[in-house]
Amino acid sequence: MQDATILLMLNTIGAACIALLAFSLFQIPQPHSAEARGSLRYLRFAVVTWAFAFSAGSLQVLTKQLPELRPLSILLANLGYASSYFFICVAISRRYSSYELRIKSWQFILLLAITAVTALLLIDHFMLRNLVMPQLHALLLITALLMMKRSRRSFHQGDRYLKLCLYVLLANSLITNTALVHLTISGITTSLRVLLFILLNGIVLTTAIYALFLNDIIEQTKNDGRIDPLSGAYNRRLFSELTSKPTTLCSGSVVMCDIDNFKRINDMYGHGVGDQVIRQFSHLLQSAVRPDDLVIRLGGEEFLLVLHSTHLNQATMIANRICVQT
Repeated sequence: MQDATILLMLNTIGAACIALLAFSLFQIPQPHSAEARGSLRYLRFAVVTWAFAFSAGSLQVLTKQLPELRPLSILLANLGYASSYFFICVAISRRYSSYELRIKSWQFILLLAITAVTALLLIDHFMLRNLVMPQLHALLLITALLMMKRSRRSFHQGDRYLKLCLYVLLANSLITNTALVHLTISGITTSLRVLLFILLNGIVLTTAIYALFLNDIIEQTKNDGRIDPLSGAYNRRLFSELTSKPTTLCSGSVVMCDIDNFKRINDMYGHGVGDQVIRQFSHLLQSAVRPDDLVIRLGGEEFLLVLHSTHLNQATMIANRICVQT
């Protein structure tokens, strides 16, 4: 009875901790891009369902007094954990992959069906259930890691920490359910060990989400300081950073661009129309170069193109194409 009371208290504290962590994720500011917003939404779903699954699993402590709750608590807990891992996979696909998993897709329905059938078939087989279920979770985590590996976007510290978190979740899930369930440590029950590892998963996941979007905000702030608000191109600040490290410009070409007789446009039509011309010209330049190339507004109607790994002949062709389009 004393062990049951301790487990109940620990489950209650753990459920409250994860619920607070899930609530705190809603305090993260909404990202600018649609991909980041979708990723944050599904990561929030993941932690919320994690808190739900943790709470449902806590009901198993009361099964001696209320045995009718045991099948329901096991089923809800396993459905919650499977949903949480699926939401993580969807969030990763939104952020890093061109293929987006949909929340109402057949994969999600199939996963819940397999989880429900497996949980009900193994309702009285604790060891076997804790050997089979992690394999489903591991497949989702491996899928998420593969999508991150194949992503072409540049990673910052938050992305790398999230990747490390996925490896921790993968190892944690397998170790908890394939190794610890077979070990007997004096004074520590199997339920307590599993509980502690599940709680650790929730804390690791939440801190990784915080690190990810905090670094997003930091990177966005840096970029905002380098972006010209009128044209949307980079400003002289980035140009100064590049010229302070000339080795970064040695493997490509640069093209100077300006608009002939631009002063006459301002004199005849006003500065509002002149601003519109600058914006349109900037968009034309950005569409004429590759994503890795840089379009920098030096001032007025003067722009600089930094073309990485581009020879003189290729740069000349790009410049001629811009002249024709202009």
